[in-house]
Amino acid sequence: MWISGEISNFIAAASGHWYFSLKDGNAQVRCAMFRHKSQYLDWLPRNGDQIEVRALVTLYEPRGEYQLNVENIRRAGLGALYEAFGKLKARLEQEEDKDRVRVDCPWREDLFKRQKRVRRRKRVTVK
Repeated sequence: MWISGEISNFIAAASGHWYFSLKDGNAQVRCAMFRHKSQYLDWLPRNGDQIEVRALVTLYEPRGEYQLNVENIRRAGLGALYEAFGKLKARLEQEEDKDRVRVDCPWREDLFKRQKRVRRRKRVTVK
């Protein structure tokens, strides 16, 4: 069966296996793509990628959870959730730049020197 969604929590293990969650607006499911399948892909998936996977539903017994055993992946664009996150991040950074005001104070350097002196005084050597 083919399932579409957005990648999150992507991990490329040292063993060559890939583990990730596939999610949409309502749900998410854990996925595993093993090395003997992932080695044939010519690109590395990233968090936020919108993809379609051909997978089998399996049970991961140690946790008692269903997961998708991914056979194939194809790209489907950038995920809507990731795009929304990127827009929000850019907007907040822009607002932060507007709020940030640099004030050059003549006493700032003096304050730094005083703090340094206080730190030196607090040092105690025990013999």
